[in-house]
Amino acid sequence: MVSDVYADDGRAAANASKHGVLFVILIDAEPDSLLRVAAQLQLGNVPPSSGALTRRPDGRLVMSFEIEGLADFTVDSIRRKLLQITAVHSADVCRVERHAGAARPSA
Repeated sequence: MVSDVYADDGRAAANASKHGVLFVILIDAEPDSLLRVAAQLQLGNVPPSSGALTRRPDGRLVMSFEIEGLADFTVDSIRRKLLQITAVHSADVCRVERHAGAARPSA
């Protein structure tokens, strides 16, 4: 992976969490919902390792994205940015540990 000097990737890598994080976002089903969420997730400068999109019976969307290697302050910043989107009803974050190739949320 190439480091971005302007994004201070070296410092971020040193402070990065040893675990992944799972963002779970409840958002109104609008044509641009995925784009709005993706724009905030890119602040971490790391692509998601997995993602899912589910439409609920009430018409809202549940989006979940697992991202590894983010520093704690970056995770907090992304969560706060997600909550500023008017269509977002909630944005939850939980730690994810890797055990024998499987993801497991941790408390």
